[in-house]
Amino acid sequence: MHIAYLLDHPLPSTATDTEQAVRTVAALSRQGHTVTLVVPTPHDAPAPSPEQIRTYYQTRGDFDVEAMPTIFARFMGARKPIHGLRSVRSRSATDADVLYTRNIPSLLTAAMSGRPFVYETYRPWADERSFLGPVFRRVMAKPAFVGAILHSNLARSRYCALGIDSEKLEVVHNAHEPSHFEPRLERDEARRRLGIDLKQPLVVYAGRVSPKKGLDTVLAMASRCEEATFLLVGSEGLGPIERAAREQKNVIVSPWVRVDRMVEYLFAADVLVQPPSSAPLEVAKNTVLPMKLFHYLAAGRPIVAPSTADVTELLEHDVNAALVEPGDIDAAVRAVRRLLANAAFAKKLARGGLETAKGASWDARADRIQRFVTQRMAAAKQETVETALLRAR
Repeated sequence: MHIAYLLDHPLPSTATDTEQAVRTVAALSRQGHTVTLVVPTPHDAPAPSPEQIRTYYQTRGDFDVEAMPTIFARFMGARKPIHGLRSVRSRSATDADVLYTRNIPSLLTAAMSGRPFVYETYRPWADERSFLGPVFRRVMAKPAFVGAILHSNLARSRYCALGIDSEKLEVVHNAHEPSHFEPRLERDEARRRLGIDLKQPLVVYAGRVSPKKGLDTVLAMASRCEEATFLLVGSEGLGPIERAAREQKNVIVSPWVRVDRMVEYLFAADVLVQPPSSAPLEVAKNTVLPMKLFHYLAAGRPIVAPSTADVTELLEHDVNAALVEPGDIDAAVRAVRRLLANAAFAKKLARGGLETAKGASWDARADRIQRFVTQRMAAAKQETVETALLRAR
């Protein structure tokens, strides 16, 4: 099967959505499919090669890249709709068996093209912008709509609520790359590599450092848990969180790093934390079942996280994580202290995390996607044949 993946973000990039897209593309190519990334690129810069993209994202897979130069590459408001219009007419899209995208402009143009198309998303868009409800109903009723890959049951339920055919909605959680976690490092070895105090209790957050991620709750935890050092990995500048962290002696902010280095920080932790906040899900609406949690599980370190509707699809209290009510800072601090004081309990949760991570590789995810897409395309062909026979009678 030839898949044209229409992505409207220039590569490479630190943006999580590009990492997710590239890892999906790479894993699908490892399943034996011909996959081409169709991406915009600045008109005044060299187009990225597949090897450059593989190296940057530290992945493997024999995928191709069709770069489309544009003067709007650095202007998102213009780049997205223009790439949506252009990418569906690209050589790769024209030759493909199926178009695949996670971007709304490309989804709309794919729907207008009449060629089979798949949409992937983590966001229940119509909950955020009600005018998109009728748009999705119309697009997903198209005969060429193969189906949607959704990152959570929460997201799927919201598309079902729009009246979308449930058989065309498949939940496929995100994943991790097992090779990134080999060789596994003991805590002290990881700390030696990173130059971190071997004895100080360490609580780590590894992800984008932004107010939208609920990190104010982690800073609040640090202010009430002064016996531990809180390390935030993923800063890309001096923003509100970085400024606030400067006022707290037990908070360290580190720059964004690629996955190999990020894994070392995870191995160095005593506890991994997902901000105990519902804001990313319910207010900012830019995070549903964060991808970092799959890395946390694979690291084999105990996790403290909020018991939000999305997170509880993956994490189970006292099995592979310590879950607390969103916004309950005191409960989050108690959970951290319990894990620091009770080595047996911490090891139990770590083992539970590793067990959950076993089935959550990018290759396993790609296998689920290919099976769903193949089945849906076969079903669509059968429906077309049956419709033609009925008309002929």
